Amino acid sequence: MATAPSAKDFFNPETHDIIEKYLAGKAGVSTEDRLRMIKLVKDIGSSYEDVLTIHAEGSLEAQKLSILQLAEFDRYKAAAMRAAQINNRKGHALFDDLPQFPPKL
Repeated sequence: MATAPSAKDFFNPETHDIIEKYLAGKAGVSTEDRLRMIKLVKDIGSSYEDVLTIHAEGSLEAQKLSILQLAEFDRYKAAAMRAAQINNRKGHALFDDLPQFPPKL
């Protein structure tokens, strides 16, 4: 994730086709949306402090099991899509009435 192409690279005519070729995913998911999600994951998990807020104590496997058992994956996916500014997906009722984030200037 640390070496993912930037938006500048993605929209550069000289590098766009290469990025499309090597970062394409399954049908129906655009490369731009994949890059947005990669950037979100990088932003969330790229500092030591963020890691501490997720894993405070206990074994990592126990934490993973707890998260998987209690997770509301549809809500989490909707929140991630919203945070990555991927707007062409069906949202979650919890977020439907919220204003656009971040606001357009």
